[in-house]
Amino acid sequence: SNIAFDASGTPKLLDFGLSYLLDVAPLDGTEGASSDAWLDVSRSRASAMSVWGCGTPLYVAPDVIDGAAPSPAMDLWSVAVVLYESIAGRHPFAGATVRDVVERIRRGEVPDVRTFSPACPEPVAAFLATALSRDRLARPADAGVLRAHLDHLTATIEH
Repeated sequence: SNIAFDASGTPKLLDFGLSYLLDVAPLDGTEGASSDAWLDVSRSRASAMSVWGCGTPLYVAPDVIDGAAPSPAMDLWSVAVVLYESIAGRHPFAGATVRDVVERIRRGEVPDVRTFSPACPEPVAAFLATALSRDRLARPADAGVLRAHLDHLTATIEH
């Protein structure tokens, strides 16, 4: 819902509401301070998780759940979720509740996209499994690397 297309078909991101909240101070535990209490998250993760009340937890990388410092790998993980959804027609970590989804993200078990879209080529499925890896170091390091992977996949599949 935060991605739209302009008249020429170019995708546009519509919501950068979290971008200015990345330097949120750790929660002090005072009444009303915790927007993540519904997840029973430990205080060590509170800084990263405190933005969840304003954001979209379905697209938060496992690193954020673990309280890691922001990095491009986190954003690219979210892009990979959108790519997966575009192919599979569903969220890779779908669950009955947001809490279920977050727990599945936390475990990092990426379902093979071909389960939901059998026509998906194996190299694309392998790429998505890597791009959605719980291990940040296994994922594309930056947007240039992600694009190179996608360009390679496009060239491979077209031929």
